[in-house]
Amino acid sequence: MQQISTQPVNLIPPDNVKLVWVDPGSGLLANKDCGSGKQYPYISGSEPTAYSSCGQDVFEQDKSWFDDFFESDPNQSKPNQREPESE
Repeated sequence: MQQISTQPVNLIPPDNVKLVWVDPGSGLLANKDCGSGKQYPYISGSEPTAYSSCGQDVFEQDKSWFDDFFESDPNQSKPNQREPESE
């Protein structure tokens, strides 16, 4: 009987395949920090576009940090806002 090779197989995915974190229960996008999230290969453009509740929570946390980081000085008026006119 012939021996099976113990060398690892290095599979290189095609350029149009990407790994996406998905919640297997819902089939929606997740985050690697979600407890149930797993990576699945998808042909680019066919991956889910909506987030699961866990994935959305992580996204919202990141988004709020990002928004806070780039928020302008609260004492400074915004470009599209007019200053109140004094009478």
